[in-house]
Amino acid sequence: MCFIIAPQIRWQYLILFVVIIDYIVNNLCIIANNKANWSTSGSPLRLRAYPSAAGQTIALMPNGASVTVYGAWQGWNTVEYNGNLGYAAEAYIEN
Repeated sequence: MCFIIAPQIRWQYLILFVVIIDYIVNNLCIIANNKANWSTSGSPLRLRAYPSAAGQTIALMPNGASVTVYGAWQGWNTVEYNGNLGYAAEAYIEN
């Protein structure tokens, strides 16, 4: 008779792995199936290529423009405007 003895599981590594995966999943830029129609507020708002004030401007959205918001990340919304997908400052998007 032969027995295969598995090495002892290192629970601390398993817990660390689960915590890391949880952090990644909960901090994604785009949250699938979470879109909503919103509008811009204030002066023309820049739709940017990436979530930073240094991001290239893709489009200028006039005050009150209708946009689709897919999710939020660190003060930036993932937004679709006139077929363009990019990032806009969360403070200037209202429901």
